[in-house]
Order: sequence, then structure tokens, then C-alpha cells
Amino acid sequence: MDRIFQLELSRGGKFLAKLFDEEAPETCQKFWESLPIEGKIFHGSFNGFTVGFYVEFKVGKVENPFVTGGQAGDLFLNTYANKLLFKGKELREEVYLPYYKGGIFWNYGGVAPCNHFARIQENLDKLYHIGRRIHEEGSEIIYLSKI
Repeated sequence: MDRIFQLELSRGGKFLAKLFDEEAPETCQKFWESLPIEGKIFHGSFNGFTVGFYVEFKVGKVENPFVTGGQAGDLFLNTYANKLLFKGKELREEVYLPYYKGGIFWNYGGVAPCNHFARIQENLDKLYHIGRRIHEEGSEIIYLSKI
């Protein structure tokens, strides 16, 4: 049975997304167990047309083929499997969400090792406008919950 969750943004916008349990089973399970999630979604500094938010769980490994970018609506977990440190601290894992084609996953250490674990199922045209809104107006709150 498919596991579906909802993403809702504080300044408007709701989406349903499906987990890819076969592609990234550990990532999907830890993500599912951590729901509901509330956090700040922000525009990526290095990633082009991508927004992101931090999560509190750790996977620490790449579960599916190494990816360097994604399509609008795909969700990726940057696992920091390369054990990247910033100012002496290990970075928190974060979810990347491209809102337009051509999002590329970089972090302070170069290409980011990511797990492709879910995809938004609807309203991708709306997603582009929300990504631009976050880019132009700044971060906002995202709520994620099980359906």
C-alpha cells in the first residue's frame, strides 16, 4: 500500500506526495516515523530552483543511485554521507525539493549525496510559484503530516 503524506505551507499551498519505499526504504521509514514535521522551508543557496528544510533523523548513507539533481516535485534527502563538517560540527540532514527542472544538489563540500525518496503527485505548476515566492519573500513554515 502506498504511503502518502501532505506538505502544507504557511503562506499557502498544499501538496500530496508519495513515498518511494522500494528506492530508499530506510529513508522512507525514518521520514514516516518522524511525521508530523514542522519546520522552516528556505531557498537553496547552491541548488538553483530548489527549496529545502532540515529533519531531525539521520540515515547517513546513500540508498539509491547517486543523483546530482532532480525534477520539480521530487524529494531528496541530503544524507551528508560524506560526513561533511562545517565549523567543526556535522551538518543536519535536509530535504531538497526542486520546484523547477534543473535543481542541482550541492553543499559546502561539492556534490551532495542524496536519497530520492518521494514525489509530489499534483499541482506542480503551483509548486513553481511557491518556490519563487520563497526565493523572493524569504522562508516560511512547512507542515508535513501523514494522510
